[in-house]
Amino acid sequence: MLSAPYVFAADTIAGLGRIVPSTDVINLFGSSGDVIDKVKVKEGDTVKAGQILAYLESYELRKAELALAKLELEKAEQNLDVDIKIQLTKVSGMKEEYDLANKRLNNLKKTKAKQFGSPDLFEQRQLEVIQAKNKYEISKNEKIKFVNNLTNAVKQAEENVKISEFNLKKSTIRSPVNGAILKALAKPGENSGRGLAFKVGNVETVYTIAEIYESDILRVRKGQKAFISSMALPKDLTGEVESIGNMIFKNSVDSLDPSALTGSRVVEVWIKLDQNEIAKRLIYLQVDVLIKE
Repeated sequence: MLSAPYVFAADTIAGLGRIVPSTDVINLFGSSGDVIDKVKVKEGDTVKAGQILAYLESYELRKAELALAKLELEKAEQNLDVDIKIQLTKVSGMKEEYDLANKRLNNLKKTKAKQFGSPDLFEQRQLEVIQAKNKYEISKNEKIKFVNNLTNAVKQAEENVKISEFNLKKSTIRSPVNGAILKALAKPGENSGRGLAFKVGNVETVYTIAEIYESDILRVRKGQKAFISSMALPKDLTGEVESIGNMIFKNSVDSLDPSALTGSRVVEVWIKLDQNEIAKRLIYLQVDVLIKE
């Protein structure tokens, strides 16, 4: 109930509401077929996005698999670097032989072949050029094939690292957002995929979603002061209207008063609360709301 200063008056708009975090509450589950090993947080703990909340029994195995995958990637990259240099050296050698054969043939063309003895020398030089060129082309093709194979090996090793990283991540339960542990249900020894492990929500900013009758909604404006009360609260809370919904629907927050109307048509009004430290410990608490005109 609202305390004495905030009694219902003509210049106030009344409604029911609930305390909520600034983002939807996220339900977290572990991987099916695994078992909870260690739980690292408790209800009420503040957590960061990506923080590990619990380890599963497969974690150490997945960690070792990732280390091996990274080692294999390092070896594949080293092999690629070394073997490319070897292949380039080989191709360079074939190119030098080809250039030398061409040079001999061109030198011969500048003279008379008969002066050098055998009449077949010119044909021999031509044959040397053809053979050297073939070896050079083969070495280039082999280099391309060899490099492609090594590059594919590196790509496969990189993919294996990504798979191992994914598997390692699956062997933990992590918070996807900055926020707080609203519910911690995970227990060591339990099947991690059988039930809800954690509820996480961003409680840095806390709101009350008030359900205001459609007949009163035109009286509500952004910036208006609001007063929040409940028997569960140590004191009444205050806040400010931040946004007003544009859809009308049947109320989802039921009054404890048996004489109150049910199935009423209402509009949601988001009220940013001033007292986060109190409100963030009572997420989803049903409250009474008065908005001051």
